[in-house]
Amino acid sequence: MADQAIRKLFQALDRLASIGAAVVAVVLGLTFFWIGRDERIPEILREFIKNLSVEFIAAAAVVSGSYFLFRRINEVRDGQRTTEETAQIAAAVVDKLRNTSMDAGVRLVTHFGQVEWATLIARSRRIDIVVHYLDSWIGNNLTPLGAFFANGGAVRLLLPNFTNQQLIEQIELRFDPVDQESVAGKIENTLRRFEQAAITHTARISAQYTDLPVWYSAFIFDDRELVLSPFEHTRKLQVRSPAFVIDLVVRPDVKAWITKEFTHLLDNSHALAF
Repeated sequence: MADQAIRKLFQALDRLASIGAAVVAVVLGLTFFWIGRDERIPEILREFIKNLSVEFIAAAAVVSGSYFLFRRINEVRDGQRTTEETAQIAAAVVDKLRNTSMDAGVRLVTHFGQVEWATLIARSRRIDIVVHYLDSWIGNNLTPLGAFFANGGAVRLLLPNFTNQQLIEQIELRFDPVDQESVAGKIENTLRRFEQAAITHTARISAQYTDLPVWYSAFIFDDRELVLSPFEHTRKLQVRSPAFVIDLVVRPDVKAWITKEFTHLLDNSHALAF
């Protein structure tokens, strides 16, 4: 608002300066020609006034030219500054949106490990997880998970039934060179790894095991945020797939879908004694 008011003031001054310069030029010009033709004025006085008029005209031209040159320089500087500021703002916006912006309430993170897991865990009270197994993910988030459980946080796990040989064979195909026994062991050990991260025996951690093949991993934080990542058909242990971080408040359609999915998997799962 202040910049706009200053611009309008300078525009008014520009018009005033232009009108003033034109009036001065006309008056001095008329004076010059009138003095030159009026023989009643003594020659010496006439020459003095003519010379003075010429000086005034020259001075007015210099002042007017200097003023407009000064204004033009300032306009150029303002334009450069505006261009630079615009470029900086545009660069910041592009940097913020690059590889992340997709749609309202949805962000794409190009690597599963780059999701802001610590932040999501820290602001949650319950986490529902659908996954094949978790190993390094737990190790990478031991500190936020410890604080989460210490504050009364709860985790519900939905995992593949590691006693189902046919299901383990399907999963093992994508975990070359890990064998079926190792895959089953990692699934079985996931609950224990969470219990170790919790430290306290009062932590609320439950695990259900399904015979249904699941082809994505899902982390649901308080029914408020969802991290959804597709499984790769082949990988060397470490997850390289992208992940979608979805605001379920902004996207109730996705919330309805993941709630339906989780409920269906729960209804088709069971606890295992081991």
